[in-house]
Amino acid sequence: EEPFGKLPDGTKITAYTLVNKAGSRAKILTYGGIVAELSVPDKDGKFADVVLGFDTLDGYLAGHPYFGCIT
Repeated sequence: EEPFGKLPDGTKITAYTLVNKAGSRAKILTYGGIVAELSVPDKDGKFADVVLGFDTLDGYLAGHPYFGCIT
């Protein structure tokens, strides 16, 4: 659990990072349940983020083509 930013009205947005025993990671935001990161291994075992998105809340607030949308 880590802070990810604040909305203009002051609402705090949190990022929750889930990690499985194989090392895959998913970062989910409390801003609409956005999947901000999904790091999984390739065929050689090297991990990479396979989700298009932003590193800060500002990118999501500025408008985007539904990066990370789960609905």
